[in-house]
Amino acid sequence: MVYYVAAGIWAVLSALGTQMVRKHYNAACTKLRLRGVLAGDGARKLLFVCLAVASALPLALLSGLRYDVGTDYSYTYIPAFDTIAAGAGLGESRMEPGFWLLVKGIQLLGGGPGWMFFISSLLVVGFFVAGIYRLSPLPWYGMALFLLTQAYFISMNGVRQYMGLAIIFFGFAYLGAGDKKPCFWRWALCVVAGALFHYSNLLFLPLFFWVYLKANPFVGAAAVMLVSAFNNQLYDLAKWLVFLTPYSAYWGSAFHASALVLDARLAIHLLVLLLALCYWRKNGNAEKPMYRFFYYCTLFAVFLSLNQNLVPLAPRLAWGLEMCQILFLPMIAFSEERRWLRWVILAAAALAWGQLCYHQIFVLGWHEVNHYQNILFLG
Repeated sequence: MVYYVAAGIWAVLSALGTQMVRKHYNAACTKLRLRGVLAGDGARKLLFVCLAVASALPLALLSGLRYDVGTDYSYTYIPAFDTIAAGAGLGESRMEPGFWLLVKGIQLLGGGPGWMFFISSLLVVGFFVAGIYRLSPLPWYGMALFLLTQAYFISMNGVRQYMGLAIIFFGFAYLGAGDKKPCFWRWALCVVAGALFHYSNLLFLPLFFWVYLKANPFVGAAAVMLVSAFNNQLYDLAKWLVFLTPYSAYWGSAFHASALVLDARLAIHLLVLLLALCYWRKNGNAEKPMYRFFYYCTLFAVFLSLNQNLVPLAPRLAWGLEMCQILFLPMIAFSEERRWLRWVILAAAALAWGQLCYHQIFVLGWHEVNHYQNILFLG
């Protein structure tokens, strides 16, 4: 645990330094009487990038050098690498094209499975950090939530899915960030690239159109609650629909909750949903495409949490929806004019995710990334 805490603190502090550079660099140059190249935008951007890399590097190395940290590591990815390296084609390997090409490229260069985990870690941490620095008004808080929402920890086992989700997270910029208009074709490129590593990421392609959904947000929330109230009555219909898809094998498996389950994540999703509704009409949020998208993603996460018995792989699908909160929570908080209440919102959300992360990752040992060990046999 000490490795994760140290790398996390470094990431947050480096991101805070980057935020200070973004805000005060020009004023500092004036005060120190710096001129020429050092006072230009080029120097400021270079320092910004260096600090961003510095915040990401310890996390990337920590996960990239891991050794035998969990079930998927040993039971899925080592055998998959060996199978593809032995000459298995795309169909035989039963892996997505992006992952298959990654392994073939590593094999051609003479690398082993360790390189696969190292490169995947660079991709996950790199795209997440780039998205946070690009879009979040509080990069340090975004880095904290990257850890506390468990995205970083789950990515060490859910390797393929999180490589794809990281690319999609970077693509949130094409949902209408700032004054820009949403761009479907760029979003589609990011989603398709993400789906090359895990087909479930295609779910995000039609979700794009939520950026244009200007209906009363309470209508959507009421619809989710109404459908969830008929959970038992919808069980047979859900089973019939699932058996029409390629995912029928998951029904009744370890990836499907055969009975209604309400987990702790639901409480956090409901908290974020309630906050989003409270600030829907403030700061022009109702007219912001990205705010609408993140709201409906959170609502969808609530639906999945309430109906895990109707949707196989529901918790895994919710991982992608949860990552929206890394950017959504600062958007909500900055809609509050009272500074003290803004920090109460941010602190409450971080505390809620933090206690869940600590309990599930470090106490229960979910995803088996603790106790940590790496290829240098440290841990």
